[in-house]
Amino acid sequence: MTRRLSSSTRSHTEDSIFLRPDEDPVWLDEPTKNEKLGDGAPKKDGLPGCQDGPAGSPNQQGEEVLGHKLFTLVIEIYCWAVLFIASQVMGYWVFFVLEGNGPLSSIYKALQVIDFYLSFVLPCQTIFGTDSKLLMKELENTSQHNWIVRGTAGIGVTICAVMVINIVCKWHYGTDLWSSESITRDIGDRRQSVSRQPSFTLSEWTDAQEDLLDLDPIPQTPVFDLGTDTKMEADASTLTVTPVGLQERRGSNVSLTLDMCTPGCTEPYGYGAQLSPRDQSAQEYLRQGTHVLTPAMLHTRAMDDQNLQAEFYETPMNFVDPKEYNYPGLVRKNRYKTILPNTHSRVILKSQDEDDFLSTYINANYLKGYGDEENAYIATQGPTVNTVGDFWRMVWEQRTCTIVMMTHLEEKSRIKCEQYWPSRGTETYGMIQVTILDTVELATYVMRTFTFYKNGSSEKREVLQFQFLGWPDHGVPEYPTTTLAFLQKVRACNPPDAGPIIVHCSAGVGRTGCFIVIDAMLERMKHEKSVDIYGHVTCMRAQRNYMVQTEDQYIFIHEALLEAATCGCTEVTTRNLYTHIQKLNQSAAGETLTPMAQEFKKLTSTANFKAQNMRFISANLPCNKFKNRLINILPFEFTRVCLKPIRGVEGSDYINASFINGYRHQGAYIATQGPLAETSEDFWRMLWEHNSTIVVMLTKLREMGREKCHQYWPAECSARYQYFVVDPMAEYNMPQYILREFKVTDARDGQSRTIRQFQFTDWPEQGVPKTGEAFIDFIGQVHKTKEQFGQDGPITVHCSAGVGRTGVFITLSIVLERMRHEGVVDVFQTVKILRTQRPAMVQTEDQYQLCYRAALEYLGSFDHYAT
Repeated sequence: MTRRLSSSTRSHTEDSIFLRPDEDPVWLDEPTKNEKLGDGAPKKDGLPGCQDGPAGSPNQQGEEVLGHKLFTLVIEIYCWAVLFIASQVMGYWVFFVLEGNGPLSSIYKALQVIDFYLSFVLPCQTIFGTDSKLLMKELENTSQHNWIVRGTAGIGVTICAVMVINIVCKWHYGTDLWSSESITRDIGDRRQSVSRQPSFTLSEWTDAQEDLLDLDPIPQTPVFDLGTDTKMEADASTLTVTPVGLQERRGSNVSLTLDMCTPGCTEPYGYGAQLSPRDQSAQEYLRQGTHVLTPAMLHTRAMDDQNLQAEFYETPMNFVDPKEYNYPGLVRKNRYKTILPNTHSRVILKSQDEDDFLSTYINANYLKGYGDEENAYIATQGPTVNTVGDFWRMVWEQRTCTIVMMTHLEEKSRIKCEQYWPSRGTETYGMIQVTILDTVELATYVMRTFTFYKNGSSEKREVLQFQFLGWPDHGVPEYPTTTLAFLQKVRACNPPDAGPIIVHCSAGVGRTGCFIVIDAMLERMKHEKSVDIYGHVTCMRAQRNYMVQTEDQYIFIHEALLEAATCGCTEVTTRNLYTHIQKLNQSAAGETLTPMAQEFKKLTSTANFKAQNMRFISANLPCNKFKNRLINILPFEFTRVCLKPIRGVEGSDYINASFINGYRHQGAYIATQGPLAETSEDFWRMLWEHNSTIVVMLTKLREMGREKCHQYWPAECSARYQYFVVDPMAEYNMPQYILREFKVTDARDGQSRTIRQFQFTDWPEQGVPKTGEAFIDFIGQVHKTKEQFGQDGPITVHCSAGVGRTGVFITLSIVLERMRHEGVVDVFQTVKILRTQRPAMVQTEDQYQLCYRAALEYLGSFDHYAT
């Protein structure tokens, strides 16, 4: 189904590119004799069936018909061959599946056998080497399946398939599938129709290795089809990529009249690129698209996924035609043959020989920032083995001080980016020597500091690299909170006089585009109190194709900016913390709520922008409901702690517990409810399976006459909990807490370990402690014990529901550690991030105020912070 923008969302001009419904089709520009349409057909004025141009001469029409007949003959031969090979592949595939192979390996082996046949016909070696011959011998030795090898089943299937297809087409269209008239009429119709939305992207490729699987999914819209012209025996420097043509989406009435694929370069390899009138119109369309949103409009827009999807598919991807870069050896410098830099905005490296195109080429483009920042960013692919030296040349020549990396080196067993920095010491990359000075590893990102200099230069520079770890292998982050915190850190560390910020993921278009759009719109929000996401995405695509690659990414950008507009900046330096807390506790004239109360209320209102019905799947199963202490405090599916399932026991992998990230490490804590009598065995199983050797208990067994937690440990003698024997070893009564030590033994194999439980006894049954001093000391003792015994597993924290006091403990643990290392405090964002991992963390406003108060008391204990 064709997606269109509503009239309210389109504010760009539609005079020269798109037609109004009441207008007749006209040519968009005056075609030259050799200019080509997107589908590869020569654009001539004498095509039969075309009503908008002068009629061609009889000779020209006769030549056209003859050409079409020859063309259809070739197409028919190809189709027969393809159907024959397909039928044979399916036969072999079934055979190999029956032999016990997996579906993918079976298809691969089937192609090997076909490859063996083709080696007798084609004047080239087999693609798969000697494996094809060995597999063929193995297959021929299986007598019961010789009908597949020597029989005529494949030929019969082919003939039947072609006949059926031809009969269906003749019945439906009144003409044969391969008739010259139908093809001629189709070409004429394409030239007459004009689409209001030139929206098409790349989705199908002939490359057998499916390189695009390394990218995020491409929207299923009309596609460009590429083929590879590779010579297996030739040198790698001769590899080239050639275009095959443009295909339309099946079932769509959209015809492509704007050829967005080529930048119209009239000089080779992008030097002094000149755009044709058609391409100028396309570029103008991308640059003029705009849709300004105020915060109120942004809130409405972010809630409407359907309109956002339509808006996303409306925008052309601006695909770059590989023929513009049909240069020997260039294939080695592109990670994906489908993602190429637009010629007019690409970064050109300096070279002593300007005629040597390879030495000046890198797959990177300049991108505009907010306002007048023309080259605020450089979007590039993740460096490959062949381009690491070029990457550092670009960093040097552009005087970049900040590199943003939005991917892991490897995801789903696929290399996404080559490690282009030294793990330790100094490494040389081409002409650049790079030395790593420092590495700071945090839960959601890594910050590395490098010094580097160019051979022959006495100048030494420093560059910061920020690698974001919070983007999942598939899709987008569940919540934008950590992404916004990461962007804020990058922006704060980038000097104002620095060169462009270099941003890359793997292909340099998807996650890279998300980062750049959000960062640029945050700057706009500061100055204009509005955003123009649609306008900036279209502007970026005019500079680099495919920027913001999927509809999920486009929706995520809106959600991130909505959260930023709603929450604002809540980070404060330790020097200003006292003044900041005073302001939060003072009500403005006419206000019933203090800023502190408003800030806490904002936490609740922004916790979930959309319905989260599908995020508590396991917790809501009938077999698990009785395991939840409170029906409204459930673990998110994507952060819940999973137990090893017990065979035959439904729901045996469930416990009401969530992994929580710490300041430095992911999954540093387990937040859980106080165990019930029915879940005590599961609790000990969780501690054992996840190697958690420290338990923090923040409640008494009974408070206000009600049970808050079942006594899940033995008081004097050892006790068995399913597979585990728990033996109490020692108990120490401290002023504010009790420390208990247990020896836990797995009865199945006899292995044992020591688990320590810290029970804080100074928390009142109602409200919160009057001061945070004792609680701060308790937090310090817990973490000191963990470091002392060198335990790697998470700290398990529980109160009764596992969200209120538990949330305060984890919040203060993170806030205090960040104060020590960065000298900043952000209680609001810390709690908000916790709530994206377990709902309702830090449950009341009193608990929220305690976090601020305890941070201030902690700060007062350090004289060097007070000055």
